[in-house]
Amino acid sequence: MQVTLVPVAREEAGQVYELMLQSFVSEERRDEKGFYAALENAAYKLYHIAADGKISGFIGLWEVCGGAFVEHIAISPDCRGSGMGSAAMKAVQQRYGSVVLEIEPPTGGDRLRRYNFYAALGFKLNDVDYFQPPYRPGDAPVAMKLLSWPDALPDCKSAVNAIYSTVYGIKCAEGEE
Repeated sequence: MQVTLVPVAREEAGQVYELMLQSFVSEERRDEKGFYAALENAAYKLYHIAADGKISGFIGLWEVCGGAFVEHIAISPDCRGSGMGSAAMKAVQQRYGSVVLEIEPPTGGDRLRRYNFYAALGFKLNDVDYFQPPYRPGDAPVAMKLLSWPDALPDCKSAVNAIYSTVYGIKCAEGEE
């Protein structure tokens, strides 16, 4: 399947945000104000996933760690299972050369399915305790796992600090992860 990643124009961002609301629980996504603020950050890239001229999903990523940190990827419900998600991730892998992302611990069900999706694309599970910082005040951090491609991260602490700083606006104290 031929998939292209097309930068999202500001006036199209509302469509993407609607799919984000459908695809991610509130603890795993920004509120609308935070979403639009991310669009103003030069390190953040938001792409439509297009196949055969039709917009079928989106991917939001940050240029960090010498590659990409994929914050969100979602495929429209009517296109799921078509191979479009795999094709989009392969396009990101090709474009950025190294990719990091977070997933819920693969304990079964949809979580294991998601892990297997990324493992089939060559992603490696990193042995690090990792928590996604909360998107909103009052929310708790979310226990996640870090996956990376093409290899495991050589320095997880440095990568986590870069992700926290660039993506979440959090500076880690020396010696913390």
